[in-house]
Amino acid sequence: MPARASQEKGHASVSRFPLLPIRDAVIFPGHVHSLLVTREHSRRTVRQAQQDGSQVICVTQRNRAAEEPRMSELYSVGVSCEIMHVTPLPDGSIRAVIRAGSRMQVRSVKKTTKMWIAEAQAITSATIESDELVAVTRFCMAKFTELAEADSTIPIESLTSFSPDDPSEQIIDAMSYFLSAPIATKQALLDERDVLIRASELSKVLAREIRLHEIQHDVAKSVNQTFDDAQREYFLREQLRSIQRELGDVESNSEAERHRLNLLENNPPELVAKRALDEIARLERFQASGPESSMIDSYLDWILNLPWNRVANKDIDIGEAKRVLDEAHHGLAEVKQRVVEYLAVQKLSRSLGGQILCFVGPPGVGKTSAAESIAKAMNRKLARVALGGVRDEAEIRGHRRTYVGAQPGRIIKEIRRAGSRSIVILLDEIDKISRESRGDPTSALLEVLDPAIQSEFVDHYLDMPFDLSDIVFLATANSVSEILPALLDRMEIVEFTSYTPSERVEIAKSYMMPKLIEEHGIGDGKFVIEGTAIERIATLYTNEPGVRQLQQQLASICRKAAVKILSGELVTVDCHNLHEWL
Repeated sequence: MPARASQEKGHASVSRFPLLPIRDAVIFPGHVHSLLVTREHSRRTVRQAQQDGSQVICVTQRNRAAEEPRMSELYSVGVSCEIMHVTPLPDGSIRAVIRAGSRMQVRSVKKTTKMWIAEAQAITSATIESDELVAVTRFCMAKFTELAEADSTIPIESLTSFSPDDPSEQIIDAMSYFLSAPIATKQALLDERDVLIRASELSKVLAREIRLHEIQHDVAKSVNQTFDDAQREYFLREQLRSIQRELGDVESNSEAERHRLNLLENNPPELVAKRALDEIARLERFQASGPESSMIDSYLDWILNLPWNRVANKDIDIGEAKRVLDEAHHGLAEVKQRVVEYLAVQKLSRSLGGQILCFVGPPGVGKTSAAESIAKAMNRKLARVALGGVRDEAEIRGHRRTYVGAQPGRIIKEIRRAGSRSIVILLDEIDKISRESRGDPTSALLEVLDPAIQSEFVDHYLDMPFDLSDIVFLATANSVSEILPALLDRMEIVEFTSYTPSERVEIAKSYMMPKLIEEHGIGDGKFVIEGTAIERIATLYTNEPGVRQLQQQLASICRKAAVKILSGELVTVDCHNLHEWL
């Protein structure tokens, strides 16, 4: 019998190191690895190690879902690592590039206020390049080359990361690192200290993976061709998962499977389904912790959770619409009549015909609340998009996916948040859109509001047409003169004039005070404000076209009254003691 391929020299001294738990990867000595670090304590560990120039111990979690894993939820063998580079990301996480050193045996783990600390010792070994070890290593290299050609998840550059002249232990660790196998299988290779045994186990894993690919190929040939693409791929995955269960394997790419199930449940249009299947196939080719996986995963979440399919519009009750408008607004007879006409036309024609109402008037006259009333009358959700200061078309039309931190535009975001295409979108302060623009947000907004091309609106991030024709668009502005002419041509102006003093008093008495008394909990006869006091506040203490200042003054009185009521007093406000309150 030949001599053992590796022999442990003895135990090194136990030292203390910062611990970095890893969810979805097993790191092997001698390799550079990119980690996405999202947990706060892990980010502190990485930054502190980079600042001090110290090493960390990277240990894989047994339970990937554990946010604060205990010792029992971590594997006992990890790798000492040097932090080479740290890149902060827009979502607060960081991308850390690490270089793995030697194997480490973790003896204990202790959590401090800032990070985890592990007591560990290096696993040292002396490798004897016996004939048996060299032969097994060459066999593994041949099988790995065969597997890499058949398995697209193994990067092609892995074949050039080692050569036959390298030490056997280095070659075995390199193949184990690039191998597309379950976490538990790769960890078992990391745990094994004897290089000959490790090489023999790797040869068995490689042979099994090659056999699995052959079985997958045979199963694919036998599938009924009448299944559509999504059902066919799902069926194949189920067959493969059954085979893996029989062999004791666990499917590694759970995110791809989640997106595939989501695709079948949502049943999006054919164009979206084809794009999703292509992206899922790409996702399976990358490591779960890589930056490409994160971007693809985010993109799939967006396109599979948007309401692509048409939703039937809810019926509009014109009588209920009138009641809602009268209940929410005093006066404004012409405005309310125009809104009712707008709703009546939509009820009869089932089409907006390109009508976009723009409510124009000074602050506080009820423009936004009028939009809320329209949404309520139409049984739709209201989404508000504030346009004040918007200077980049990407805020309307989204970023291209090539940008770091790319996201869809505000229109698509509001549609996903509402979970429906049948909503009302209020473009607030459309007169405040920036003229010093980058990429011209006005042109992007014109595309949103143009009824001729709404059904083919393309957000740069989605890179697919999305139908906006079911959405009711409304707008508000303080002044017609400040609205850009190109936008003004797309909209119908509805003027909100200033309230007369008598209207402001009536609004305060009938609408504001009952609501404020209820909100401040000062009802049940504990608080009385006389009509003469309200009239004096409306005429002497405020000077505005709307009622916003008036509401603020009345709310101030209610707050002060609440303090007195808690002291056991009954409060009455009239024109004689009003100066004590304001």
